Formats: sequence, C-alpha cells, structure tokens
Amino acid sequence: MSIKVRLPAQLRAMYKTDTVVMVEATTVAELLAQLDRTTPGLFDRLCQANGTPRRHINIFVGDEEIRHLSGVETPLLPDMDVWIIPSIAGGTG
Repeated sequence: MSIKVRLPAQLRAMYKTDTVVMVEATTVAELLAQLDRTTPGLFDRLCQANGTPRRHINIFVGDEEIRHLSGVETPLLPDMDVWIIPSIAGGTG
C-alpha cells in the first residue's frame, strides 16, 4: 500500500529528494527500510543500530508520534501520511 512520507528540508537537500516520497509499507519499520533502499544512508541518519529512531528524530503517523503508539511496529493504513521531523534546539541562554 502506498504511504506518503514527508521529509524535512534538511534531508531533502542532503539526499536531493522530493518533499513527498511514496513508499510501499505496512509498518513504520518497513517504511524506514524501504526509504533506505531508495535513498541509501537515510536509515543511518534517522535510526540507531537497533532500528529505533534517534532521540532527535520524531516520526508522526497522522497526528501521533510513534513513540506514543507502537514505535517502529506502528501499523500503516493505505493513503496515510507519515511525517519525519527533526527536533530543533538552540537559542540564547
């Protein structure tokens, strides 16, 4: 089933990809693996060696962050939107 993955500007620029990438997957884990096949190296930027998203990476399925769902085993339904959003930090102290 086709899932729309929306990538942030930093990743689009780094990997020369579109804002929306279509992926065939039934779970977030499959989605991440598929993204790595089409965009080599992206998985390592997004995930730790054990396959969980890095602390500063937020992955949303619809309106819910996957850490509040079933993590990378979160199921995906046809035509869902998945957002990959890096945390932002900084400012003055």
